[in-house]
Amino acid sequence: LFNAGWHISFAHQSFQWASEAPGMAHVHCVIIGFEKGNQPVRRLFTYADIKAEPEERKVKNINPYLIDGPDVFVEKRSKPLAALPETRYGSKPADGGFLIIEAEDYEAIIADPIAAKYVRPFVGAKELIHGLPRWCLWLLDASPREIQDSQVLSERVDEVRQFRLKSKKESTRSLAQTPHRFGECRPSTVDYVCIPSVVSERRDYMTARHLDASVITSNLAFTAEDPDGFLFAIISSLMFMTWQRLVGGRLESRLRFSNTVVWNNFPMPPIDKEVRERIIAAGEQ
Repeated sequence: LFNAGWHISFAHQSFQWASEAPGMAHVHCVIIGFEKGNQPVRRLFTYADIKAEPEERKVKNINPYLIDGPDVFVEKRSKPLAALPETRYGSKPADGGFLIIEAEDYEAIIADPIAAKYVRPFVGAKELIHGLPRWCLWLLDASPREIQDSQVLSERVDEVRQFRLKSKKESTRSLAQTPHRFGECRPSTVDYVCIPSVVSERRDYMTARHLDASVITSNLAFTAEDPDGFLFAIISSLMFMTWQRLVGGRLESRLRFSNTVVWNNFPMPPIDKEVRERIIAAGEQ
């Protein structure tokens, strides 16, 4: 649109619109008006929070992030811009829930001596943020004989096979050949820092946590190596949260972390040894 000569003439930043019809859901909206030409003054409506009344400001320009600023685009990067470790998605089950162990099923599954060997803690965004218990069956090293000899494993693996075979996606159906495995396996071989894919917009800081290598992170969170705690401190900083709010996507009004857009573009300057140690100490506190 910008390349075709259009510009934003007015915009409402994110707000919650509630239908007057009973039982209708609340919807999160933006309103954007476009026109051609170079208008000297444009109208930007901001909201103190998602439910607040708008406040109008006259500005010279409204950029694609719906703020008063130049037309700068933050595009995907495959590697971090700064001297930071890469972050990546966790493991995706694609299993219909049959490789996942909820709290109410834990005791029954752990009572099976074969299955118990392959029970691992399982953490996604919700479990990370709220400290909720959840586990999974991580069967990469399980032999076919073990799976066959365990009622728990044989039943659950068969359910995964049936679930995948019924999928409309050819890629998922092909995973039915290895029903004991997650659809995408990205385990960590070292202790790591876990970053949720979505957090509430009401949080002042990003919620991250160091986890043991035995913990399996789901595809609803990200992982990265962090041997000295520097990464944890950066993610937990107000500066990073400011960057996240500006360029990150949203789920309703919640903040969506992205490795390619948010993390890989984080504009951190070079950090010398002394400053790095101070940042790590702040993260420990």
